[in-house]
Parts: sequence; structure tokens; C-alpha cells
Amino acid sequence: MSFDLTNRYDQSSFLDFMKDFLPDFQRDVRDVSEESRSFENAMYLGISQKLDLQVFEITVAGSLSKRITIASDAFRLMRSSASYRALIIFHSADTNEWRLSLMTCSPKLEDGKVTFRFSNPRRYSYLLGPDAKVATPTKFLINSGKIKDYEDLQKRFSVEVVNNEFYRAISHLYDELVGAGGALPKLIYPSQGEESNQFAVRLIGRIVFCWFLREKRSNTGVPLIKKELLSLTAVDNKNYYHNVLAPLFFEVLNKPIERRPETFQSGNMGEVPYLNGGLFSPQPEDFYKFDPISNSSSKELVEIPDSWLRSFLELLETYHFTVDENTSVDVELSIDPEMLGRIFENLLARINPETGETVRKSTGSFYTPREIVEYMVNESLCHYLLSHTGIQEEKLRSLFSYDFNDGSQDFLDDEERQKAVRALSKVKILDPACGSGAFPIGILQKIVHILQRIDPDSKLWFENQMRNTSPEVRNLIEREFANKNFDYIRKLGVIRESIFGVDIQTIATEIARLRCFLTLIVDERINDKEENRGVYPLPNLDFKFVTANTLLKLDMQKMQKTAQQGLFEDQSGIDELKRLRDDYFDSHNNERDSLKLQFLQAQNQMLQNMIRNHSHGYSGVTEKLSTWDPFSNKSTGWFDSEWMFGVSDGFDIVLGNPPYVDSETMVNDDKEFRSHLSKLYKTAKGNWDLYIPFIELGFSQLGDKGLLTYITPNKWFSVDYGKALRTYIVGSITRLVNLGSVNVFDAGNNPTVFSLCKSKTNLDVTIDVMSSEYEIIETRKISRSTLDPDNFEIILSKNTALLEKFHSANSKISDYFLVQNPFTVSEAYLVKDLIHEAIIVEDSFKFCN
Repeated sequence: MSFDLTNRYDQSSFLDFMKDFLPDFQRDVRDVSEESRSFENAMYLGISQKLDLQVFEITVAGSLSKRITIASDAFRLMRSSASYRALIIFHSADTNEWRLSLMTCSPKLEDGKVTFRFSNPRRYSYLLGPDAKVATPTKFLINSGKIKDYEDLQKRFSVEVVNNEFYRAISHLYDELVGAGGALPKLIYPSQGEESNQFAVRLIGRIVFCWFLREKRSNTGVPLIKKELLSLTAVDNKNYYHNVLAPLFFEVLNKPIERRPETFQSGNMGEVPYLNGGLFSPQPEDFYKFDPISNSSSKELVEIPDSWLRSFLELLETYHFTVDENTSVDVELSIDPEMLGRIFENLLARINPETGETVRKSTGSFYTPREIVEYMVNESLCHYLLSHTGIQEEKLRSLFSYDFNDGSQDFLDDEERQKAVRALSKVKILDPACGSGAFPIGILQKIVHILQRIDPDSKLWFENQMRNTSPEVRNLIEREFANKNFDYIRKLGVIRESIFGVDIQTIATEIARLRCFLTLIVDERINDKEENRGVYPLPNLDFKFVTANTLLKLDMQKMQKTAQQGLFEDQSGIDELKRLRDDYFDSHNNERDSLKLQFLQAQNQMLQNMIRNHSHGYSGVTEKLSTWDPFSNKSTGWFDSEWMFGVSDGFDIVLGNPPYVDSETMVNDDKEFRSHLSKLYKTAKGNWDLYIPFIELGFSQLGDKGLLTYITPNKWFSVDYGKALRTYIVGSITRLVNLGSVNVFDAGNNPTVFSLCKSKTNLDVTIDVMSSEYEIIETRKISRSTLDPDNFEIILSKNTALLEKFHSANSKISDYFLVQNPFTVSEAYLVKDLIHEAIIVEDSFKFCN
């Protein structure tokens, strides 16, 4: 098969390629009449009957970068053509690039008739053309030969295949660097074990982050970091880490231009903007020391082989990187910022925070698929908006969609828009086991999406953000609002006011902060003529993501009983800490250092006052409080949301994926810690796993009307050790999701998603069934009175596995469903109870409407 993916799009050549690529492709070129906001022209090119796949060509008006708008219009084109599988070319006269997209959706039966209501819309795209990296699409589209069937086509456009391939290569290079299995070359590092492993993860994270900065360009097309500094060619510089990378990290990105060594104030280094020291501030574990004579870092402390760096950058050169965030609906088959979190979540899972051993079992960390994250985010935000605005649920649900149907949505009136924006501006969200930040970033993206829908010119958000902010933040918001950089001020506001995360691993919270930085960089306005190229230094996230043992709490209740005034009743001290937190978020340079000192002094003053006024009952707590330094790179052995975040009245949303560590692992690794948790948590009874106290902890962190949404194994539904938990939450559970045969984690556990509401309710419990395509295929209500703490599992056992099997077996919609061989006869009799009526005919049978 011969077709050069680096050429500009040409219809004639592409049609020749289709004859070799698709089975039974029938050419049929004609114009398609379709009104669109983003298309100049649309053409029908042909069909593959075997795949039930239509092929279109779309000429986009202007840039290809407005991905959601373009995808929305393309789905409307499919709808008008009665197509729910399509291969579509998107090209434009304004660019050499073009996209080849596989677009799918699911038609639905409603009232016994086939209606073309779009469900589960998906677009998977390769970016092609002269400037694109085409190694991956060449491998899957060209070198793999002719498509065999539709499943084969889906695999060729699978983001999981691309992600897994990239991660395998990254993990191999990681193992090489830390010397796993005796592999060479090996990182030369002062100490081995956890520190060297975390140094390796941090190094990989910083390089990949800088690689994304290469993709972010100014208004004149100049990247934030030029290829002369970061590329396979650049690594030919001997001692590349010490001569280029370390100075780039710690002397350039970490410092304003006037504070850099003179040699880095001009040339390629001089064009790199200052980002802020929160990300590239050298940690003790970096063993960094700058040598002003050689203008490089000291080579005696740590050494990274040039050969390893060359292999690593060669890998990065192979893949296409994009700073645009993918969504569950629109996925570009490239390395996007979300992939950064995915890589490091998996690498982190290989590091035991106590021993440095590279085993997932000890941490219980598993990366949650984007579709599951989005479902949990949607349900949590919908509940929050419903309980804080009183807007009808149908209207709220419409805000979460990507408007791929016919546009007839329930829009909010002016008063409702104001209520929704006001509520979103003050929501408080906690992920108590945040890992690399998948859930905080997921909820950030969804809030931005909703704000784009209800406040497109950002006037309401601007008004809310201008209240109670420092003059510096106010100036920044005004500047970006004047330049119509709306998504930047949306993201900055959500990060500043709403998002909080905790993790026991230092490197995890570092990567979570890095993901927040990257999502802001995506929307930075780069102007080469302005100071620092128009880049406003990134915020400090020390009070947004903290490294701590979330499960170990301060025993404040016991302490309050022994004294007249407690720590958190010192209102003047609390107010001072809040002011310093707010000011620190947006500070940099000398001001940041001064605020660090002021914060530590204010903390110490509060502790001294408490000890001086109350001589008894405080020694243990004050000792704990005095150990917390939010600016250090060390994990704290306890957690308190008011002391660390300034959140005293609970969170509106707690969501996440708590660690999957079983009882046997805990007994073997830390029996004393397990025993202590059994005393702290009333639900930690019997042979409990670690996610059990995480559920109780998360629930205790909720404020009034708050909602917890977790994904955990579903063993606690029925086993004996889950009864204490079932009893604890039976009056609070609002939703359960049966994931059926969804292979979410490869974790040896069957997971479930569930929600708990702080305000107990007598309302029915919602049961959703999710298919392997992450689509809700059944929703039903059950009476709360049927919930029995002795066993929850029965409420999910409505033959959902058979229902999903039926759902996935049908690829054609007609007046009758003819299903060949997917079920045994006995299964068919069970299914007929779910799908009206089944007529058994030997090895096949019909379902009547």
C-alpha cells in the first residue's frame, strides 16, 4: 500500500488510497448540502458496505484548531446523511495540515422506532501533512495493510494503542535510567532507591513539559522553547544535561531575565520566558549546583548519560505532541497534556514511597480512564448546581453535552445564568488521593466548558473574579479580559478558588501541579513584543496540592475538650493565614520568598499563643502542626483541610479514585499503621482494604449538601468487612454505577462508581449500567427501603452482563433485530425478560419490538 501521509491533502490520491485501504470501497463523489458554521464545502466520497462506513471530505473555513466546533458540525452532517460510522477528511486552504478522523455514534430506539439521536459520539483523528509527525499513523494506517473488518479499523484509530505504545517506550527508558534489572546506562546519583527513582520521574516530567512548550507558539510563530535548545540535534552537545537542560530548568525558566546569568539573558535562552519557580525551583533531591565559570551545573553530584538523553529525545521526536486538550468526545491520536498525567500515574505506581521498590501493589494507584472521570465529574457538578441554583435538572444536563444533536437545547435564562456562574465561582472540590491530578483537571475542564456555554463573553465570570482579589490578580484579569483571553481567566479562577488535592507521594503532587501549569500554558497569550513575551508567571500551587497522609487526622475534637479556646478559634490568626495564602498564589521573585517567611512566622505565632494560653492538652497536636512546611518537598504525616487549605466548612465535591491496597498487603507492609486506622475509622472493621477508610474520610470532608463520588472495587457491597461501611452510608447513597464487563484498571477487581450525599434523603437511588464503550445503557430507580446493609450486590444483579452483551451484539438497526450466535438458548430466555420478547430459532433468534 503506497500513500504518503506527509503530503498535502489531494482528493484523487486519497481516493486511490481508499481502494487499497477499505474493503469493497465504492467511489461516489458528490457535493453534500449542509449548513455549517465552520465548513466551506462538504463532499460525499463513497462507502464501504462491508464496514457500513461512509467517507466524506470537508473543507474547513479557516484554521483546523477549532476542534469542538468542527466536530459538532461534522456530527450534524452525519445525522443528516443517516450515517453513524464515517471516515472524514478535514482540510483547509489556510494550512498544509489535514486530519483523517474516524467518527462514530450510536443510534437509539425510542418508542419502538429508530431515531437518529446521537449517543456516545466519538471522533478519533490523526494529524497529517508536511509538518506532521507521521510515524504512528504510517505504522497503523499504511504498514498494517488493508482493513479486515470494522473492529480492525477501530483498533487502527485507538488512542489506547497509541498511549500504551508510548508509555511502554517511556517505562523502558525509565527502567534504563534507574538501572532496573541491571540495564545500562544508569543514572549516577548520590543515593539509590526512592530518591533516585523520583529524580528520574521528575526529570522525565520536566523534559516532557518543556517539549510541550516547544508546541506553544507566539503570535509570530516563535515557540516558547526553540528546537536549538531541545531536540535530537541539540542533544549532540556533550554533557547535555549539565550544559543545557539543568540551566534551562533552574537558571532560565526559574528566573526573570534580569536575574539570570548574563550568558542566558540573550540568544535562544534569552527568548525563553520566565514561568515561575514553583515548577522549576531546584529541590534538595535535584543535587543542583550552578558553576558560574562554565555556565553549567556541577557534574560531580549527578550524571545523566548523553546516550540515554539521546534515546529519550529520539522517542519524543517520533510522536506528534499537541497542547490542545483532548476530550472524551474529540480525541487526537497524539500526545496531549492529559497523556503527561497518564504516563506519570503509571510511573508513580511503580515506586513504593517507603522502600523505593518499583511495584504498583504497594501504592494501589491506577489511572482512571478519561470517560469514567468525565462521568463522575458530570454527576458531581450536576448535583452541586442542582442543589445550589434550583435550576431544572434537564436544563443543567444540557450544559454538560457537546451539542452534537440538533441544537434544540434547554438554554438558561439570564437569572439562571447568573446563578450558575456565581455557584461555579465558589465551588470547593477535593481529591484526597489525587495522584497526577486526573480528577482536578477533569473538573477544571468541565467547568470551563460550562462557562463557555452560559457565559461566552465571560462578563459574568469577570465580575465574580474581580471581587475580593489582590490588586495584582485584578490587573491580570483585566488585561486578559481586554484581550479576550477568556479561557485563561476561567482556568485561573477555578484553580485559585476551587481545586484542592492531597497525595502521600511528593512526586505525585508535583506532577498534579505540573498538569495545572500546563493547562494554563495552553491558553497563555504569547506576544514577542511584550515583557517576558507576554507570559504572566505561573501561580504558586503549594496551597492547592499538598503532600500528606490524608487518612491521619489531627485529633482536634479531643483537644477542644481540654481548653477554652482552640487553635481554629484564633480568628485573627486564621484571617492572616488566609490573606497570606491568597497573596502567595500569585506572587513571584522576592515577594514570594517574603510571603513564605511571613506564612511560617504566622503559623508559629499561632502555635506559641496556643501553648502559652493553654498549657495542657496540646503537646501532641502542636508538635504535628509545627512539622508542616508547605514550601518543602517532604510529605507530612497528617492532614487537616483548615490548617493546610483554609477550608473550614467542608467541600462541596469530594471525588477521586482512592488507592486499591488490600488487607494482606497492609498487614505485611505496615501492620501498626493498619491498626491505628482501625481505631480512627468506625468503618475499618474486619479484613478491610485501604479504600474503606478513604470513603469515610472523604464523606467527613463534605460540607452541607456536599457530594462524594468515588470509584472503588465493589467487594464492599457484599463481603463481611463491608457491612460497617454499608451501614454507615445506607442513608446517604444516591447513585450506583454497574460497570458490567468494563475492564477499567486490570486491577483484579470489579470496580463501581457511587455517590454519597451529605444531606440524608429519602429519594430513590439511581442505578446506571455502563457498557464497555463507557455508555450508560440502562438507568433505573430503586426504593431506598430496599437497601439492605447485609448485601448491596443484589441491587445490581439484573442480568446486566446479558443486557450489555445484547447491546454490543447489534450492529444493525431495523424493524427486527436478528442476532446471530451471541447468546446460548438459556441466555436468550433470560434476555427476553429485558428486551420485550425473544423468538428462539436454533442458533439465532429475533427480538420483536
